[in-house]
Amino acid sequence: MSAMEPNTNDFINSTNNLTPVSTLSSKEEELENKHVRKIIRNFRFYREDSLARVRQMEESYARMKKPHRAMMGHIPRFHQQLRECVAANADFLETLVADVEYMFSNRALETQSASESAEKPSRADMEKVQTTLKQFVRDWSAEGADERAACYAPIVDAILEEFPVSDSERVSVLVPGAGLGRLTLDIAAHGYATQGNEFSYYMLFGSHYALNCAPSRYGAVIYPWVHHWFNNWSTSDQLRAVRIPDIRPSSLTLDDAFSMTAGDFLDVYTEPDCWHIVASCFFLDTAHNIIEYLERMYLVLRPGGLLVNLGPLLYHYSDISGEQSVELCWDDVITAVRGVGFLLVKEVRNLPCNYINNPVSMMEYKYKCGFFVARKPS
Repeated sequence: MSAMEPNTNDFINSTNNLTPVSTLSSKEEELENKHVRKIIRNFRFYREDSLARVRQMEESYARMKKPHRAMMGHIPRFHQQLRECVAANADFLETLVADVEYMFSNRALETQSASESAEKPSRADMEKVQTTLKQFVRDWSAEGADERAACYAPIVDAILEEFPVSDSERVSVLVPGAGLGRLTLDIAAHGYATQGNEFSYYMLFGSHYALNCAPSRYGAVIYPWVHHWFNNWSTSDQLRAVRIPDIRPSSLTLDDAFSMTAGDFLDVYTEPDCWHIVASCFFLDTAHNIIEYLERMYLVLRPGGLLVNLGPLLYHYSDISGEQSVELCWDDVITAVRGVGFLLVKEVRNLPCNYINNPVSMMEYKYKCGFFVARKPS
C-alpha cells in the first residue's frame, strides 16, 4: 500500500457502526495518517488559494485604463462578493474536516503531527477540493436532481426490475466508487442492504459529513461555482448559492441496511459469492485494467447475481506517466463482460449524462454513456 491510498477501513455512518475489516501494520498506518493529514491541509488551504485567485482578478482590474474601469464600475463590489463566497466555502470545508479523526469504527486517524513539514498543495490538489464542492451539488442538492435522474435512476430502475426486494432474504448491493454516497443511500431506501466503497479521501470526508454531520435539511450553504472564472452570462451566476443536503439520511429508516467502507475495491472485496448485486456508476474507467474489475465483480457476486453499470470511458490513469492504463473501446468492454463469464441481459448506448455540470454556464460537458446489465450464471 502506498501513502496515496486509503487502506481498508469501516466507515461510521448514520445507521450503524461496523466491525473491523483489516488490521494495518505500523508502517502502513504511519503512511496512511500522513496522507490523511495532507488531504486535510489541502482542504484548509482552500481559503488562501482561492483568495489569491481573487487578488489576481483585482490586480488585472487595477491595471485597466481609467475609462475602462469606469465602464465596469460594479466589478470591485463583485470582487468583494467573491471573497465572501470563498470565506463561506472555507468555513464549510473546515467543518467538513473537523471530526474526521473518528470517522472509522475500527481505528482513529492521526490528523495532527508536530514534527511533519507541510508542503504547499499543488494545483491538482486544489482542483480536487473544488471538485468536492461540486460533488455536493450532484449528490446532495435539489439542483443535482437532473444529474441523478440521468445517472442513478437507470441503475436503480434496473435493480428494481431485475432483482426485486425479497421477503425471505435481504438482497445485498455493493456500490464501488460510491463518491459522496447518494446512489448507495438511494438504493438502500428501496429496501436493499447496500454498502458503498470509496477510495478517495476527498470523497470519504465529504460523504462522512453528508451522512453523519450535516446539521439539517438544507442547513449548509456552499458556493460551488465561485471558481468558474469563464463562460458566465452574469456575475450573479458565479455567486450562486446551493443549499445542502436536500435530504437527511438520518430521517430514513434503514436499520442495518446501509454502510460504507474505505479502500481500493480490489483490495477490500476478495471473498467469493457474497453479493446479490454490484451497482457501478462512473466507476469502471477508474481501473488500471477494466478486466480486473470485471473479474472481481464476477467473483464477489453470488450465482445468479447482477452487475449493473453506467458510465463513460474516460480512463483516469491514461495521462499519468508510469501508470498502467488499458484503454478499451466500449465494444471490447462488452466482449470482456462476456469473456469473464457474465450473461448480457441488457445494453444501451448514448445515454446523455452530465457530471458536476454548471447548469447556467455558457459551456457544457455531456457524456454519451454506456449502460449494461449482466448476470452471473446460476
